[in-house]
Amino acid sequence: MSSLLRDLLTETWRGKSLARTMFNRQVKHSVKMDTTGIVLDLGGGQSPSYYRFWGYSSPPENVIRVDIVSTNRPTLFASLEHPLPVNDNVSNQVFLFNVLEHIFHHKQLLDEIHRILKPGGEFFLYVPFLINIHADPHDYFRYSASALERLLESVGFKEYEIIAHASLWYVITQFSLRLVPTRFLKTIYVLIAFCLDRLLRRLAPNLNDKFVLGYFVAAKKTASSTTTRLRSEKPGF
Repeated sequence: MSSLLRDLLTETWRGKSLARTMFNRQVKHSVKMDTTGIVLDLGGGQSPSYYRFWGYSSPPENVIRVDIVSTNRPTLFASLEHPLPVNDNVSNQVFLFNVLEHIFHHKQLLDEIHRILKPGGEFFLYVPFLINIHADPHDYFRYSASALERLLESVGFKEYEIIAHASLWYVITQFSLRLVPTRFLKTIYVLIAFCLDRLLRRLAPNLNDKFVLGYFVAAKKTASSTTTRLRSEKPGF
């Protein structure tokens, strides 16, 4: 059994969506978490599932969790709709996962992230694309790869990679899985979707490109004036 199929079946049994599982796998593959410097996790909640994929039961002590929801017991209580109460050039890494679509002043937030990162600091972002409305408390935007490029460059990021999680069958399954009544049947349904996805990639390898569950971004704050863009339509795992 492939590791992708194993994770899809295991996480479906846990009640996670396909988009969430693909995102968690991407984080595990692409993010080497800094365990010594300052790491800001913006709007991630109290103990999000991506830490489990890194092997942590809860966020490490060097992670500053920024949130406006008091029940999430954040390290720093602050709204992401306003300038962050954080000094310039202090953070080694910033995470913004499944949050940007809920922020109306999104460019201001990206400006703030660039400001608080150290030179050479890393910014990791995930945004859903083909997904249902999910207000928390609001759901404002969906971002294409082109929109992400423009936003990143407008706030000063010159080095970044955008990875699309693209799959027609996974998009169909993401929307229809909620109609399947039991965990066992959901798991079988995901197994069928996995097989159909593999078949479609062989028969029509370019068809998936237009059906994107979400985008993962890895960016670095640099002093260089040269822009380095990387864009992939296939998950990096």
